[in-house]
Amino acid sequence: IKDYGHFSLSLGYPELYYRIGDIEKARETGNVLIRIFQQYLTYYSTFVDSDINLVIENIDTNLYMYQNVVSQIGKYDSKEYSDKIFNDFIDSGKLFKHLMPEEEQEFNPLIDESDSVK
Repeated sequence: IKDYGHFSLSLGYPELYYRIGDIEKARETGNVLIRIFQQYLTYYSTFVDSDINLVIENIDTNLYMYQNVVSQIGKYDSKEYSDKIFNDFIDSGKLFKHLMPEEEQEFNPLIDESDSVK
């Protein structure tokens, strides 16, 4: 997989291994893909904001493929292992939190803030 370069074609490998009952090979294949995605995402995170448009599609694609593998693991593997992989995915996503919009407090015009109990 590492030498092939077209990772999107390899995305289904972990699931296939899970479905035939070879959990060890499924994990190995999933981990190879995950390491590749993490390496690319780490590299893309080094771009300054003014150059991020050069790699934003690559970031999106790698996060999407990474999420696909995480979903397969979550579907077929143990909760403990799935949670670890999911948390690693979240950590990789945090590399780009500066690109995500700030969460704004929801404004509800039907609630008068001055009437609330403090």
